[in-house]
Amino acid sequence: FDDRMFRAQRQGKTSFYMKSLGEEAVSIGAAFALQRDDMCFPSYRQQGILIARDWDLVDMMNQIYSNKGDRLKGRQLPIMYSAKDASFFSISGNLTTQVPQAVGWAMASAARGDTRIAASWCGEGSTAEGDFHAALTFATVYRAPVVLNVVNNQWAISSFAGFAGAESTTFAARAVGYGIAGLRIDGNDALAVYAATAGAAERARTNHGPTLIEHFTYRAEGHSTSDEPGSYRSAQESAEWQLGDPVTRLEQRLGALNRKP
Repeated sequence: FDDRMFRAQRQGKTSFYMKSLGEEAVSIGAAFALQRDDMCFPSYRQQGILIARDWDLVDMMNQIYSNKGDRLKGRQLPIMYSAKDASFFSISGNLTTQVPQAVGWAMASAARGDTRIAASWCGEGSTAEGDFHAALTFATVYRAPVVLNVVNNQWAISSFAGFAGAESTTFAARAVGYGIAGLRIDGNDALAVYAATAGAAERARTNHGPTLIEHFTYRAEGHSTSDEPGSYRSAQESAEWQLGDPVTRLEQRLGALNRKP
């Protein structure tokens, strides 16, 4: 899907696209660990959640093309999907607005006595936004049943993660000051993402409060089709990334399981 839409943009068939290469496990692992009706508040690189929930790929393509088949009638920028029936909240280009929205939705769910929880995703650079910290405050005070995912893909557009504080501490450590459970995981291991999300979801559903998960991963492509990563990082950096490709790693894990007697 990523490759097809990337080529379409390069052919001038659509104006914009953002690939998820290198970060697939973050979305797919989490989607299978959550319940189908748990509400997801994604950032712009979590289209894998929709795909994992068997959403129609043609519908997603129509949104990107803003054609007559687009349910959103061209009112959203390309890749800013919205799918209520998939429990997938509208993507916003404004960074981190989805995090307080997820916390508020989770608070409302708890107030209604509902068993559904919320999950949000944001990049490591956008944890500097005020919305992120306001969300964590409300999440801990109200013990909101929410899973807060920080996707640390090493690059906030063209700025290395260190500029956002990664050289001083982990992003998972930001949970400590708010009294929130926090953990850092290998975001390129789909099984690790699944296990961490399943545990966080269980905590939320049993009234043990929110969890912040830092997914340590790598953005293998540019920030978007408007970005040229070769201008700020070496061409070899992606290939030399030590945690490897998440799809290849999952294939290897499954292959090893199949070989066992």
